[in-house]
Amino acid sequence: MNVYLHELKQYRKSATIWTVSMVAVQLMFLSLFREFTADSEAFMKIFEGLPKEVISGFAMDLKNLLSFNGYYGYIMTFILLFMSIMGMNLGLALFSRENTDKTADFLMTKPVKRETVVAAKLMAGITLIVITNVILIAEVFFIAGVLLAVEFDKGVCLLLGLSVLITELLFFAMGALWAVFAKRIRSVVTVSVSIVVTFFIASTISRIIEEDKVKLLLPFRYFESIYILREKSYEMVFLLTSIAAAAVFIGLSFLVFKRKDIHAV
Repeated sequence: MNVYLHELKQYRKSATIWTVSMVAVQLMFLSLFREFTADSEAFMKIFEGLPKEVISGFAMDLKNLLSFNGYYGYIMTFILLFMSIMGMNLGLALFSRENTDKTADFLMTKPVKRETVVAAKLMAGITLIVITNVILIAEVFFIAGVLLAVEFDKGVCLLLGLSVLITELLFFAMGALWAVFAKRIRSVVTVSVSIVVTFFIASTISRIIEEDKVKLLLPFRYFESIYILREKSYEMVFLLTSIAAAAVFIGLSFLVFKRKDIHAV
């Protein structure tokens, strides 16, 4: 419990900054919905004039774009990118900080099992991620239901919001695994941004060239907003894949961290 509380305290400032920033970003974009629908014809002409590759690459559903759910589904593409960077960044930071600060040997001499340390770090990271996403989902419901007072499908809106949470947790687990394998990470931000943006670009390209065979390798394509808006559900194969992948990454993190040599400094 002490390790868990320590990690929460250590990263609460970073998580707070991320949360406040994303709340501001969502508020800015979603507040534009009324202006967007007020001059819908002009905006739709602009979107319809875009190349097919741009529309496909950014998962834009022009048929639903004038509804709040459709508009949120489009905005979610970018929210998902930012939140995935947060998840990857947090996973890397939690499991690389001792090596970076050269305090790993001190931590490991404490009368606490390594499994307990890993579990505490994972729970701290998951706690921060869940809190952030709950706030963001609540904000979406508040903006749609109170500020804008528009009709929207609450079930679909919740599915879209939870898809961000699941994807972020997957990148968090990926970051944790990367960190326990790495000897030392000089810049957590550089690594996390590079990895997440690479996946995002690869996902965008795969949509443009209509290549679905690689979807299992691209987390950003597990929860397509167009599919969620149409079917009002997730594609079960990708939901199970994301859960299984996160479980495997976390399991490997336990095993590697447990057997990893800690060098004294």
